[in-house]
Parts: sequence; structure tokens; C-alpha cells
Amino acid sequence: MAAAYGATGELGGSVAQLGVNLAVMVLAGLVTLRVQRAAFTRRLGGVLERVNRLGAGRAHRRR
Repeated sequence: MAAAYGATGELGGSVAQLGVNLAVMVLAGLVTLRVQRAAFTRRLGGVLERVNRLGAGRAHRRR
């Protein structure tokens, strides 16, 4: 906005603020993805554990 209004004295602060905003958005996205991955991995581990138990039970019943 500073460049659009010709306020060159505020241009440095505007650019700095833009950089901070972008960095925080990237950081928030990375944290969100990390949390989602941890939740998915935990859930997948539980599902695989149940599948293995079911599979072992079926193999045991066939004998």
C-alpha cells in the first residue's frame, strides 16, 4: 500500500511486514501438516494393528 500511495518512507516497513506475514503463514502451514501427519500415522498404526489381529485370527481358524 505504501508504494501505491507514494509513501516511500513506509515502504521498508511494509515490505518487512509482508515478509513476517508470509513467514508466519508458512510456519502455520508446516505445523498444521505436522499435526495432521502425526494424527494420521497414529490412526493408521491402530488400523494396521486391528487388521493384523483379524488376519492372525482368520489364519488360526483355518487350521
